[in-house]
Amino acid sequence: MNSCPWGLNKANLAKFHEEEWGRPVHEDNKLFEFLSLSVLAAGLSYLISEMICAWHFMISKLIKLLRCHQKKSKEFFAIKK
Repeated sequence: MNSCPWGLNKANLAKFHEEEWGRPVHEDNKLFEFLSLSVLAAGLSYLISEMICAWHFMISKLIKLLRCHQKKSKEFFAIKK
């Protein structure tokens, strides 16, 4: 079997590629396992994207606050001639 480029990088990926990837699955238990893992991965992906959006929002607010504080500090400590 020809390997995909991602299947050539590491031994465990090559083994997965050769033994699992692209092989038809007909067993109910295996199909249920794949379906369950796919649903969990999709949920995890959604959760991670929501967390990233929240972090981005909080960091942007923090940067604005720090810039405002920096400007006010410069004005406060400025030496007037």
